[in-house]
Amino acid sequence: MHHNLINAMWLDDVIAMFRQMGWTITTPQAAFADPIYALAPDRPVAGQSLLLSMARVLGLGRLEGWERLVDDGDYEIAALAAKGL
Repeated sequence: MHHNLINAMWLDDVIAMFRQMGWTITTPQAAFADPIYALAPDRPVAGQSLLLSMARVLGLGRLEGWERLVDDGDYEIAALAAKGL
């Protein structure tokens, strides 16, 4: 989540929605204590999701929805090209 005014205005609503969906809100300390953070990407890629990098490290390849985790524009560029743009 990015730090900006719109996120600050709606943060309580977003947290409430996630809790209603069964999510648990945790602290950064607890989140970073997860063993996944002890792994290192096999090749660092700027803007790439940690989840996608770790899936590759663990030999899982591309997981379902991987294209939403990549922040390098390749997915968007391919989608635009497919539409002739």
